[in-house]
Amino acid sequence: MHIDDIGEINLLEKYIFPIIKDNYAGNIGDDAANLEIEGVDLSIIVTTDGPIKPMVNLLGSDDYYYYGWLNVVVNVSDLAAVAAKPLCYSSSIMLPEKMQVEDVQRLFEGINDACKEYNIKNAGGNIKRAERVECHGTAVGIAGKNRKISRSTCKEDDIIVSIGSINGLFGHCLLKAQKFGLKSLDEKEFECLSRPRAKVKEMMLLGEKNFLSAATDNSDGILGSIQNICRASNCSVYLDLDLNSISQIVKDASKNNDLNPFNLFFFWGDWQIISSIHQEKWEDFKKFCHNNKILFTRLGFAKKGDGSIFGKTADGFSKMKILRNENFTSNSFNSNYERNINYLLKENLFY
Repeated sequence: MHIDDIGEINLLEKYIFPIIKDNYAGNIGDDAANLEIEGVDLSIIVTTDGPIKPMVNLLGSDDYYYYGWLNVVVNVSDLAAVAAKPLCYSSSIMLPEKMQVEDVQRLFEGINDACKEYNIKNAGGNIKRAERVECHGTAVGIAGKNRKISRSTCKEDDIIVSIGSINGLFGHCLLKAQKFGLKSLDEKEFECLSRPRAKVKEMMLLGEKNFLSAATDNSDGILGSIQNICRASNCSVYLDLDLNSISQIVKDASKNNDLNPFNLFFFWGDWQIISSIHQEKWEDFKKFCHNNKILFTRLGFAKKGDGSIFGKTADGFSKMKILRNENFTSNSFNSNYERNINYLLKENLFY
């Protein structure tokens, strides 16, 4: 049996987690590990993530700045998912020996700028020869022991939301750049595509108020993030969305590209946090977000279940396909990014 016979999720849950679970720091499978410090009301939060080729570089940019920026963001986003305060970032950078020194400098300028964006220190790391450029990173943060947020603590009747971005905005920018080139993007669109933002500020504020029962970041698509919570919390989620939930810019992009707007709405790239809100705190959550200018979208609600996701149709709720990015599958981003995009944007959402 090979890895691509089972995919990333089965590899982790059936073959890796059973080996490491008895010595794991925190709740296995969460976005970040949790190391409690004896005698101190703080936990150290640690995460690590590997190389992702930035979309702007796949679409023609030769600027390595975006490699550095993105690797910091994907790691800091994992800290944001558990409402941790980021402290530092460390990197292991693989470089071809014939790479231009100026390009290496640009990569580290991206790292430096992203660290400054989140007010974290660069804790160094190492560089090593390789056949291609790869950025591997680790981020460390802190959180109060009484503010633990996990994927596994969603409860029945909790409200499911996305926090921090317009759902589908990255997809709109991607489609425009694919069709007309990167130069067709205005300044805000290029920024959205090239320098995504982790939702650190929003999650630190919300974490202090204990509104959130569970959370994960949107790195593989909204449906994949919801599935992560469902599987860990032994629940199902019912999405009661309608077209009023979708921004006009995403509706227009979908129409112009002959797509179902919900496929674009559920796409990856916006780095939102997908979270469940304690049902009894829902009204307070809405008021707090309004007063603190935190963007959120209500997606649905949780019920006891088997990890399935159901979407609202004219006939009630129907079971949805889990369209997501999953490593070691034929439709994964790392296998073929164009096939991954087509799959997520064009596959039918229902069985």
